[in-house]
Amino acid sequence: MAKETNSVNNSGRQRSGRAYWDMQRRCAIVAGSVNVLMLIIFSYIGLQSLADFSIASIGAYALAYLCLQKRRNMLAMLLICSEVIVHAGFGFLVAGPDGAAMARMKATARRRSA
Repeated sequence: MAKETNSVNNSGRQRSGRAYWDMQRRCAIVAGSVNVLMLIIFSYIGLQSLADFSIASIGAYALAYLCLQKRRNMLAMLLICSEVIVHAGFGFLVAGPDGAAMARMKATARRRSA
């Protein structure tokens, strides 16, 4: 009886583990898609450094997705976590400690277009 319960629990863990990694693949797709939109926006307003960073982020999420497809889960999570940390640091450098990112982007875009 105990053996049957254990096999049922293992089956449930396998399903939940698979669902977790499926969700991580979907998250990588969504994050990459958001970065594509940001690439378009940054390119449109003339912020090339931010557009370049968006390209790097898209690459990181695409590589993480491929790693998840090949079940290289820890490498994928390392890529995702690294991208999030670097992205947050870069955003802080661009926005500054007061967080007025949009005002800075608009001012930078106006200066470049003038």
